[in-house]
Parts: sequence; structure tokens; C-alpha cells
Amino acid sequence: THLPVKYRRLGVALDEISVRFDQNKSVAYYASLCDMSEVSFRRLFCEYTGLSPIAYRNDLRLKYARVKLQSGEFNVSEAATACGFTNLSFFIRLYKKKYGHTPKKE
Repeated sequence: THLPVKYRRLGVALDEISVRFDQNKSVAYYASLCDMSEVSFRRLFCEYTGLSPIAYRNDLRLKYARVKLQSGEFNVSEAATACGFTNLSFFIRLYKKKYGHTPKKE
């Protein structure tokens, strides 16, 4: 990733989230990967992405879940689970907020 110098420390965490978005790691875990305090990490991450680390990860999960649903090979529950969501109603709520309709409509 070609990050601006100011945000280069975030690279390890951004890569980890993009590859393992289905894992429920804590923000403290991502911060430690970057050798930063959790507070500093959160601040820099939000500044760079416009989202909290968890919102960023959920956003990635939603994108992948949508692809899985559109493929026709996954039902709502399977797509949610495959992308790391453990709470189905939470997944459906986030999905509707992001895409304007429930995952069933894909």
C-alpha cells in the first residue's frame, strides 16, 4: 500500500484487516501491530479512513457479503457468517443502512 508518510504506520493493520476481516480482533490488537497506543491508533485510523477501525472492518465485511449474496451461492445467514458477522440482526441492520435494502433483496 502506498500510504502518505503520516499514515504509513497504519499499513500493517490495514493489510491485516483487509486479509482477515472475518476475524473479530480487538482495536488493541490492531494498535499493537502498528506499535501504537490504542488511542493514538484510533485517532490516526479515523483521520486516514474516515471510519473507526471496527466500522472500517464492518464496511469491508458488508462489501464481501454483498458479493457472496449476489453470486446466488450463499443465503443471508451463510454470507453473514462467512464474512465474520456473529449476530444476524446486526448484519441485516448494517446492510440495510449501507445499501438501502435488506440483504434478502440482493
